[in-house]
Amino acid sequence: MKIRITEPGWQGYSDLLGTVAFIDGVSVEDVSAADARHLAALVAIENVDESGPAANIAAVIASDEAARAPAPLATLQTLDKLPADTPAPDRVFTAEELAEIADKEGIKGIRAIAEPRGLRDNSIRELIAKILAGQPAA
Repeated sequence: MKIRITEPGWQGYSDLLGTVAFIDGVSVEDVSAADARHLAALVAIENVDESGPAANIAAVIASDEAARAPAPLATLQTLDKLPADTPAPDRVFTAEELAEIADKEGIKGIRAIAEPRGLRDNSIRELIAKILAGQPAA
């Protein structure tokens, strides 16, 4: 597909942009969809297709991304549907309780407490510190 630069001030661009050559803002040769996506991240472009109307590449990319977006949070599994052994994020733990869980279950047990709170780390010590810091004062 050939593309045209529609970015204000770039419409008459004649040179290389990445690996794509342009003359008067229109690509000299056909451009792959991947190259068009990359260029659309830099400047506004549209598809110049002789068989149909020009399509704004950025709008096409946005609609593709929206179609692949994750489901809204409301449709995801809620806390009341979690397995019974999953610790609720509002439960307050002591440092001793977390250390005991770490001794018995390792980082997997600590992550089960941290992940519902939106906490992540590769260190048991750091995860425990983040859990304790994020809890209300006792």
